[in-house]
Formats: sequence, structure tokens, C-alpha cells
Amino acid sequence: MMNKETPPLTLVKTWLSLATTNHPLDVQSQAYNNLKTVFGGINRAECYVQRYEENQLPVELVEFDPAI
Repeated sequence: MMNKETPPLTLVKTWLSLATTNHPLDVQSQAYNNLKTVFGGINRAECYVQRYEENQLPVELVEFDPAI
């Protein structure tokens, strides 16, 4: 099985914040698209953050493309 990387936790939290709070639509849209591309949706990203914080270990869900 290939080792997959995830984006840094701070970046994921930033994307979640931008996608779910009152920001300009283009900002929300880009953040949502990033979450969708990397995690498949906001719920999986929220689960990633929650599991990371509970375990203090990265949960390798998806391959991270730093070009996003």
C-alpha cells in the first residue's frame, strides 16, 4: 500500500473556516473545492481534524497535492 500524505492540519482548519463562515463567495468556493479535492467533502475534512486532535497523529486519508 502506498504511503499517502495529507495537508498540514493548520491548512485544513483554514480551508474549513473559509468554507463554512461568512467570507466572499469566491473565497468560500475555492476553500470548498480544495476540501472536496483532497478529502471528498467537508465532513471528511472535519473528521480528519477531529481524529488528528484526538490522537495527535495524522490520519492518512488521501494523497495531498501541494499544487492546490
